[in-house]
Amino acid sequence: MKKLLVLLLPALFSIGLFCQAQQQIKILNFTVKNQLPGVIDTWNSVPGSLLLVAQKPPTIQIKGMKLVIQIRANGAVVCSNMATGGMPVDDFTTRTFSASELIGALSGCRELKDGDYTICAQFFSEERREISNQVCKEFRVETPKETDFAPPSLIVPENEKKLLKKDIQKPVTFRWTPLVPKPRDPVTYRLRVWQLMQGQNGMQAMQANQPIVTKDVDNITQAIVAGSSLYTGPCKPPYLCDFIWNVQALNQEGKPMGRNNGTSEPFVFKIADDNINTRIDSVDVGCCINNKQSVYIKISNLHLTNPAQVTAIKYRVNGTGPITTLSPTTPGTPFTIPANTSQVFTGSINCIDSMKTIKFIVDAIWPSDPDNINNETAWDTLKCACDPCRTLGVTITKDTLTSTASTSGQILLSGVLTGLNPSVVKKITVELIYFNIIQTGDSNCVKCAENKEWGNFIKPSSSAFSGFGTGLLNGVNFGREWTWLSTVQKECDSHGNGGTGHGDGGGGTGNPTNPNEKCTTCGNTGGNMPPDPPANPAAKVAGTGPIIVNPPPIPKANSFSLPIAVPPGSSLKCCGDKIRVCIRYTVWDFCCHACDVIKCYEIERKAQ
Repeated sequence: MKKLLVLLLPALFSIGLFCQAQQQIKILNFTVKNQLPGVIDTWNSVPGSLLLVAQKPPTIQIKGMKLVIQIRANGAVVCSNMATGGMPVDDFTTRTFSASELIGALSGCRELKDGDYTICAQFFSEERREISNQVCKEFRVETPKETDFAPPSLIVPENEKKLLKKDIQKPVTFRWTPLVPKPRDPVTYRLRVWQLMQGQNGMQAMQANQPIVTKDVDNITQAIVAGSSLYTGPCKPPYLCDFIWNVQALNQEGKPMGRNNGTSEPFVFKIADDNINTRIDSVDVGCCINNKQSVYIKISNLHLTNPAQVTAIKYRVNGTGPITTLSPTTPGTPFTIPANTSQVFTGSINCIDSMKTIKFIVDAIWPSDPDNINNETAWDTLKCACDPCRTLGVTITKDTLTSTASTSGQILLSGVLTGLNPSVVKKITVELIYFNIIQTGDSNCVKCAENKEWGNFIKPSSSAFSGFGTGLLNGVNFGREWTWLSTVQKECDSHGNGGTGHGDGGGGTGNPTNPNEKCTTCGNTGGNMPPDPPANPAAKVAGTGPIIVNPPPIPKANSFSLPIAVPPGSSLKCCGDKIRVCIRYTVWDFCCHACDVIKCYEIERKAQ
């Protein structure tokens, strides 16, 4: 028993020394980002990729300290600096090892494949004895997915476009859409054009033939190609006058970007013979009368010997929506125009309230060879005469903006409507569409707006429009629009002037009572549009206080006096402001035709 005791004591003493040696350095913290790229050298550019903090008692001296880093996968070591004995470490008490230091210890490692890994850190002595605890962290390598870019879409020349020889004498513009979403890095767009040969379709030509045009452009979505690059003379067998083109998006390394190998769907175009040559000389669309708008279009056949047959006249409103055939026309289509002559076609379309522009497309063929097709387009901008002075006979005169006093809480909009006839005008509206205050004095005079009535019409007002009811404000105590309705009861007649009938007693809203009627709004703003809002949206106004309401003056015939609530002005001489308002005056007839005028006014207030 004594012998056994003697043997155990040295063993326990040795184990204690060994454990003490193991704990000479303590790894306090080992931070590893949970997802890292496969190339270890790039970890340094990943924020928070690696960080290790270790501590050693200052009383312990250890020579030849080394830090060993290992990366394991499925229990096997795939990367380590153990073969070199580890990374040499100078003496320290507390030290933080940066990502660049730790990555440097793994500089000889290969790129890691996608998957789950464990990275471990431990300190060893120069005798390769463990002198610290081992700390391991798990992380994952996952290659970032490439952005799914939508490839370019071709725009012009349009698919199946037929170009005339005269068009090829000028440079030809090819245009397409960019990659979507927009890439961070520069994009090179490669335009290629192939010419078809007999017996080939477009795809076969792209696979078997060399492109006749290859052009790279950087970060722009169009390329201009000389017509001589596409066409040098008559297309002789085996070459056809048919072409196919596409665009491919490439990155800086010349690799495709986006779906479909970064390549657009192809478009085809054809260089047509000069057997047909038509032109739209002029177009005109009339204003709405009896629910119809007249159409006038003049087409010329410019060919000196060949007739041209107009097969269809089509139109598209505002450049969007479906293409509609104009039918019937006078003369009807198809119609053959003799060589070197012109022909006028007329027709009508239903009134379209929202129409601002209209695009006409004329299809024509050479009767001897219907494959020789010519398409011409032209635009017309609708310009309906709609002037309050001329159409409805109403003008705004003596209109002004005044202030009773610099400290008053209101300003007064007043004026006269001349030529006002309640048998012609169904409704009048005066709308405040813009209000702004700019300080002209000391900025310390400015206080925040706090009264909802400011910048609005307020009651009481005064007006006297003969044959019209009392003005109505679109709010209980304040609002943005005053409305007056005619007391005459009538409906719209065929001339747009209103006929007899029960009407609605002037109680309508300006909308037609007949579903077949159409509303048309025309302007006579004279270029006097509301200004842009102030650059600083946080409105500042002069000192607050009670609104001073002055009794409205007694109105004269067909006049109005409308108070507008504003912040009271300051009594300090160093304070002042400038008030600007814009008003839309609108006059409606009984057929729901509305003509408006926008006017702006400005008034400056200074303490007296």
